Amino acid sequence: MAGVTPTTLASRLTRVQSFKETVWGTPGLATARWMAVKPTPTFTPILKNSFVDEDRGSFAPAFINYVPETGGAFNIDSVATFEDIIFGLSGVMGAVTPTGGPAYVYSFAAPLTSAWAPQSYSLELAYDIATILATGCLTNKLSIKFNAKNVWELTQSGFFQQLNQYAAISIASSTNASPIEITTATPLPSTLITGAQVVIAGHLVNTAANGTWTIIKTGASTFTLTGSTGNGIGAATGTVTQSVTPGISDRTVEPILFAGETALAIDAAAGTVGSTSVPNAFVSGQLDIDNQQQGFFTGDQKYPIDWSQDKFKVTLTLRLKWNAQVKALYNTKWSAGLSTLFQIKATSGNKIAQLDFSGALSSDPQNYQMDYGAITQEFKFDGIYDIGAFANSLKATITNGVSAMP
Repeated sequence: MAGVTPTTLASRLTRVQSFKETVWGTPGLATARWMAVKPTPTFTPILKNSFVDEDRGSFAPAFINYVPETGGAFNIDSVATFEDIIFGLSGVMGAVTPTGGPAYVYSFAAPLTSAWAPQSYSLELAYDIATILATGCLTNKLSIKFNAKNVWELTQSGFFQQLNQYAAISIASSTNASPIEITTATPLPSTLITGAQVVIAGHLVNTAANGTWTIIKTGASTFTLTGSTGNGIGAATGTVTQSVTPGISDRTVEPILFAGETALAIDAAAGTVGSTSVPNAFVSGQLDIDNQQQGFFTGDQKYPIDWSQDKFKVTLTLRLKWNAQVKALYNTKWSAGLSTLFQIKATSGNKIAQLDFSGALSSDPQNYQMDYGAITQEFKFDGIYDIGAFANSLKATITNGVSAMP
């Protein structure tokens, strides 16, 4: 990533695509294009350089430079859609298999009775100046924002194992065969896998190898060019560069609206969530989910090989109109520290985004005055496990037309 900073890249984003990993940190070819991503993702590489002074009594002391850790952190903002909200939820709460269909229902719940394996993925970002691939991405925080008279928004952050920029590799030789087999001067990067596309340029003698090809990896430093035929034994000339993954077609997605689609219901703990509507009071809010995962380094690995996980944490902030119903809730339940069930539900036709939460007020409400003079109160609730029929601190149910998360 030398010479390419996340700040430089952020303003020039053209697309974000992902691949769901089956083995953490193992890259694959992108299978899904993320829609509604705002052009401000940040990827902050961790490159911890250490220097050891090898003096040895010399007038020109030598230094050993090594990198003990690599990896980094990411943050991505997007408009929440009925189709793509499952990416963020599966990342922070674990992948689920949809039921029914169509429409299909994705059901998330936390905390689980046992630790879950979070969904890891490779994330490819294409810019007009570079293409980078973050492998071993794990989401540890997700915020769902309910903007006043606007749309739901997502902010997801986490950590990754490695950040790769596609760079040119020198060619050692090529075969006069069909297909042509290329041998590189150095081992292939982990991102060059069967099915990837490459651009070969400047290769002499076996000039038929030059161009754009789909490859089949045959060894640590070798691959074949699908559909090629050689015209000579290639010399140690030219380079091979992984090309940008072809853009996956746009998908039809529908933003989750706040005004007109979103409703709030509040019920007593151990009761039935979603039974008691609180109309005309929900001004804005935010649900923050933190699974408290952190990358885990060992002495013989430069990148995180595992992750540690603490207690699941979730909070809900609501800004409400101070009316009789809200005042009664505060006086009878919240001020007494009683747990309450909340449901935030958006509906558009047969599409549903439903968030069910159990929590208790964690701080004094804050008073706010709107631009046009109306008074609102902001309440913050910490998630608490409900011992009644709800039996969780958080559930998310998404109904859409997506048959499987790519």
